[in-house]
Amino acid sequence: MTLSQNINPNKNPWTTVTGTLFIILSLVMYVVKYLVPLFVTLKQPVDYADYIPAIMIFIGLVLLFMSDNLFERIFSAVLNVFKKKTDTQ
Repeated sequence: MTLSQNINPNKNPWTTVTGTLFIILSLVMYVVKYLVPLFVTLKQPVDYADYIPAIMIFIGLVLLFMSDNLFERIFSAVLNVFKKKTDTQ
């Protein structure tokens, strides 16, 4: 699949929608931190660091360009690691 097909929400709905939500949320975080204080006095200062929305934009872009099949394989591999039970007696 090409990258333009991975962005198509009809072919990969889970990763496209999730990636878009990550990007929108991080942009809202930047707006609240930098643009809102120009027009409104905030009751409390915004305490999150700049790298947190940047990481969310990176995760959103990765999810946006990832296919659903690859995401399901990665997610199932992570779940298999947590499903393994160890007997520690």
